[in-house]
Amino acid sequence: MSPGSGRIAVLREPERAESLRAALAEAGFDVIVHPVTRVELLGPAEGDDWETWAEAADWVVFTSLNGVAGFSAGVGGDARLAELLRRPLVAVLGAMSARKLDSIGVTSDVREERGTSVELAAAMVVAVASSSTVLYPCAAQTMPTLPRVLREAGHRLRQVVCYDTQPLAPAERQPLDWGSLAGAVVAAPSAVRALEDEPGLPAGFGFFAIGPTTAAALRAAGLKVLGVAESPTAPAIVRMVCATV
Repeated sequence: MSPGSGRIAVLREPERAESLRAALAEAGFDVIVHPVTRVELLGPAEGDDWETWAEAADWVVFTSLNGVAGFSAGVGGDARLAELLRRPLVAVLGAMSARKLDSIGVTSDVREERGTSVELAAAMVVAVASSSTVLYPCAAQTMPTLPRVLREAGHRLRQVVCYDTQPLAPAERQPLDWGSLAGAVVAAPSAVRALEDEPGLPAGFGFFAIGPTTAAALRAAGLKVLGVAESPTAPAIVRMVCATV
């Protein structure tokens, strides 16, 4: 991999951007973290009983760190979450989500640290007994792939909306000199939606997508895609950026 050069923006919340920021900086890039969204954790709606649902589930599946954080907050914290996850099997997508579950003592029975929701769903179809009950803590605007695959395989799926990602208002965003950038890394379709209101974004500016779903959202919005990472991990994203810039 050739050393990088130039300035790259990472359009993600600072606490979630740090590993990628550090990896890009180590590769030689000048990195700016420029969040365009914020995450709001959502508690149980009236009549919902997340703890009972978790205890009754055969499987609980997490596809994001926000899903882990939101569900944990909704059931009373990490210690209670670990208790609830002792009986059901657990599937997890993403290195950060997996490490968070590890840190609270939760064993992941199906684990895709570098894969996609499609690969996690495929692994679960193989591992999950037919007609299992699956609890899925997810975003308000979650992608339909994993739920569709599991339902088509005959599993009973309950989606629990435990967080939402909203665009930051333009006035809440830090000024950014887009013209000084070689590109910007986009990590989710929610960030693509937020770019509709981004001040000063020049026509024809190029973006790096962390995966095919985000790339499709960029293209649907009429935005230029410079490259797509082979997996949504910091090393894969850095390799893609270095190969492109």
